[in-house]
Amino acid sequence: MAKKKAQPQNTSSIDTRTFTKGMVKDMNASFQASDSWSHARNAANNSTDGDVGVIGNEPANLECVKIPYTLIGAIHLYSDQWVLYSTDDTNSEIGLFDDSKCEYKALVNDPCLSFNRKHLIGGASKENFDCTWQVYWDDGNNPSRTLNINDIPWKKIIISAPGADCIEYADTTDLDCEQLRLAPLLDTPCVKLYEGEGGGQLRNGSYQAFIAYTVNEQRVTDYIGISNVQSIFDHRGSSGSLKIEISNLDQDFEYYELVILSNNQQEIVPRKVGLYSTQQDTIGLDYLDQQLVKVDIRLLPLRSPAYEKSDAMYVVNDYLIRQGPTEQFDFNYQPLANNIKGKWVVAEYPANYYYKGGNKTSLLRDEQYAFFIRWIYNTGERSSSYHIPGRPPEMYNVVTRQITNVPGPDVYNEDQLLYGANVLNTIDGEKLFQVYNTATITNTGLSTPTDDGEGVIIAKGDMGYWESSEKYPATRPDIWGNLCGKPIRHHKMPTEEHGSQLHLSTPDGEKIRILGVEFENIAPPVDNAGNIITNIVGYELLRGSRLGAMSILAKGIFRNMREYNIPANARSSTSKGKGLYPNYPYNDLRSDVFFHDGANAGSSKRTDSCHNWNDSLTKYKALTGYKKDFFTFHSPEVTFKRPAFDAYETRIYGDVVGKSVGNFIPSENHPKFKLLRNSAAIISAVIGVGYALKRLQGTKTQERSKAKLDLKAPQATTGLDPTYAAAYSTLFTAAGTDPLVSRGVYYGVIRPDELANEKAERVAPTVFANILAGDALVTPLGSGEGSRNRTFDRTRVAGGIPYIDAPHEKNTYIYDSGTSNLPQPLKGLLGIPLAAMNASIGANEVIELLYNKSDSTTLFDFVYKHNSHGFYNEFKRRASTNRFRSKNTNSSLLRSAYHEFE
Repeated sequence: MAKKKAQPQNTSSIDTRTFTKGMVKDMNASFQASDSWSHARNAANNSTDGDVGVIGNEPANLECVKIPYTLIGAIHLYSDQWVLYSTDDTNSEIGLFDDSKCEYKALVNDPCLSFNRKHLIGGASKENFDCTWQVYWDDGNNPSRTLNINDIPWKKIIISAPGADCIEYADTTDLDCEQLRLAPLLDTPCVKLYEGEGGGQLRNGSYQAFIAYTVNEQRVTDYIGISNVQSIFDHRGSSGSLKIEISNLDQDFEYYELVILSNNQQEIVPRKVGLYSTQQDTIGLDYLDQQLVKVDIRLLPLRSPAYEKSDAMYVVNDYLIRQGPTEQFDFNYQPLANNIKGKWVVAEYPANYYYKGGNKTSLLRDEQYAFFIRWIYNTGERSSSYHIPGRPPEMYNVVTRQITNVPGPDVYNEDQLLYGANVLNTIDGEKLFQVYNTATITNTGLSTPTDDGEGVIIAKGDMGYWESSEKYPATRPDIWGNLCGKPIRHHKMPTEEHGSQLHLSTPDGEKIRILGVEFENIAPPVDNAGNIITNIVGYELLRGSRLGAMSILAKGIFRNMREYNIPANARSSTSKGKGLYPNYPYNDLRSDVFFHDGANAGSSKRTDSCHNWNDSLTKYKALTGYKKDFFTFHSPEVTFKRPAFDAYETRIYGDVVGKSVGNFIPSENHPKFKLLRNSAAIISAVIGVGYALKRLQGTKTQERSKAKLDLKAPQATTGLDPTYAAAYSTLFTAAGTDPLVSRGVYYGVIRPDELANEKAERVAPTVFANILAGDALVTPLGSGEGSRNRTFDRTRVAGGIPYIDAPHEKNTYIYDSGTSNLPQPLKGLLGIPLAAMNASIGANEVIELLYNKSDSTTLFDFVYKHNSHGFYNEFKRRASTNRFRSKNTNSSLLRSAYHEFE
């Protein structure tokens, strides 16, 4: 038996109230069916919006208010308040309607509103922070608009007296419709940044100013006012200031926001300085507080589109949504940009231009640049950027460096192929523009003041030809015209080779020459019908960044490297090879008198003391060698950034020549010294040896015995004359008591002059007579009167005189030092190092004694430096027939260390 199928339960109810169900009023409401209506008086089967199938009220037949024109839109404010829009296609009015009171008040009536009955108005409203009401609307025809109904923007006139400090305005009865624009029209400020004349506390670095307009202290525009970059440098590090000059400020805004972008020690930080009145056109800054609010650096270049109009506006979750916004007309300006012609310009400025805070920078000679143009709308928006092509190819004479249309010797088209023309290791098939710079001079002898009044334009000319391996799009002839599908062309700057006007400075060094550009044949943009676009108010010229796209890695000066023989070391008697050092600092190729080759100077000359310059040059021959295939390269690009790049090719433009002036001066803040002479070193060394012997042997003592006559010796009395015996006895008795006579006996010699002049009375006359006659009294052992360490033995007196026991010395040592107490085997083993150590200690003590005994106030500078300055005021360009390109075979970044090359 099958299970009974469960019946589904109805869990929903349908309660519809449509006009088809009718209206019942004859029973109590509790008995009224769900499909019937009650209290539907004046009901209609459509809504007020025109929707069918719903209940709506019948239109009233009693007039509440009367508006002057056809109603085309209404925006609810609050409660019973409405803003009404009406027009007859000629006149337009905005009014305020209170439906509870049936009251209507016109807010503004002006034909400039340009309402039309074919374009209905929709929008939204909101209450401002100051309790006023703002309405926003769109009709798909006019620009999107907004209006503060409590503050109508009437046109104003100045009522204050001319030149008054405070400017007073009065309202007129004419509406300023441009003030109603949601994307307001505004004037783009022109901002110029200079280094302040007075001191300050700004750190060394680069600065740039940015300006944006504000409303109620809130930024409402992009940063459309951008200044030049201004550098500040002072040796004290933080003593600069800035001066900001602003023109073309939009007076319809009350305030603007100023942001300063600083670049100090590779730290780039934008800071909001503050809000300034649009009446303030000059600002001075001498300090930037590090606590100022930082601005997101991504906002500075940001360009937000200002949508001119939209089809409608709606409020969704308290957000105003614009439907179908319309941007600015996207015109095609590239065909006109293709006709713009660029020229290079050289301006002379005083040599101290940058020292005084100049901010005009120079383009790099011989480099290629990409330039663009973009247009500025009256809303502050920028158009797309349009490429300005470089000049077309021409016939070029490589000898005269001029463009010519007459073929002749050395005349080539820039598309013509060259084969190894003045190029080392060239690749066959290089084009003319890849080998030569084809820029030309067209105007010389000019004297046109620059816009800042500080310089003078002296020359102009055409750019060199340059093309890329990339090509313009081939499918858009409407944009690129005759450039379509051809190589992209950029602008090639001239080089110093083209003429003296392009040298970096004047020969006297009083002027510097800055290379810039100018453009001509700039036509205004037009719409598709060929009409000039009226809401464009200006243009900007842009330069492409060289970062990652530079053909010149660095530009500077090459110097030959000096050469010398590396001296032999202790292990080898031959030279270790050739050594190189940079030719400091001006590449003087004459003999280097500050260095000599010690290996070839001669040992005797290397130890001589030279006291004059000529003697030094004679004995120490100056180094003369220098290399012609090894060079040092000096450039700002490698001096400050120290990149590790490996350049493929070197391009030589010419030789720079000048003079240098310098002299030796004591190095400031360097310690002064007392310098002892060589004699002091010799004395200290000798005394040091004695000190070392004393430390090794100990303290030495001596004992000396007295001389006496030995009468007990064999044959002592044989043949002895009694007279002589008495005399000898008297002599040696005196020798024991008299120092002088004792000394004579001790040394083994009695000096006749001493005995005759001083002690003759103490010696018997007979003995004295014999001494004077030259008879020797005693015979010494050894020779040399001054040696106190002589050893005397029993000495036989000539002529059979009895033996004499001469005086003798006995040396003893007291071991009173640490090293003297060492056992003899250790002394023998450590004798040499201990002697050297003690000799050094003793010599050092003598040196210290001599330093202390010298005049303490006599301190001398023994470190001198050479201060010099040079000026390369002459440029010698290379002839077109000389080699000017070379392939680099090896390169290295030199630091404070020795480098070895193959």
